[in-house]
Amino acid sequence: MTALSWLLVAIFVAMVLAVVWMTMQIQLRAQARWGWRWFYLILALLSVGLAYPLRHELSGLINGLFITGMLLIVAFWPHGLSKRAVITQLSKIRVYAALSKVMLVTLPSGRTQLDGFVGAIRVARMSFKESPATIQQFLKEVAPKLAVEQQK
Repeated sequence: MTALSWLLVAIFVAMVLAVVWMTMQIQLRAQARWGWRWFYLILALLSVGLAYPLRHELSGLINGLFITGMLLIVAFWPHGLSKRAVITQLSKIRVYAALSKVMLVTLPSGRTQLDGFVGAIRVARMSFKESPATIQQFLKEVAPKLAVEQQK
């Protein structure tokens, strides 16, 4: 195995540990966006198909499986509210102190939509099964200085 292969394995293991840690941190889990999840799952399946011809060479196989594994990590990255931050995507983890306000909207489906703002710019949007009152109470406990507005 080459040094690059070892590096890719180390990065993948670190990302798996990050997913496990993030999953354990989430207190209120948001609804998954299945359109994006299916998109990444299809890409992962295609990358397995492209990695299959490289199975005879270990470094090529590791490269292909690394790409597949990272696509699966992005597909199953947890979304929700933790005690310290709003976790929406792999690259979008916002601590509550960075948000200027949160708006809770009751959707016609009965779900609660959370929009997180920095100034006038919406930086986070998630949907929850919990009621707006439950989410508002949770946010008051973990981020008492955060402005929480509720729309119906």
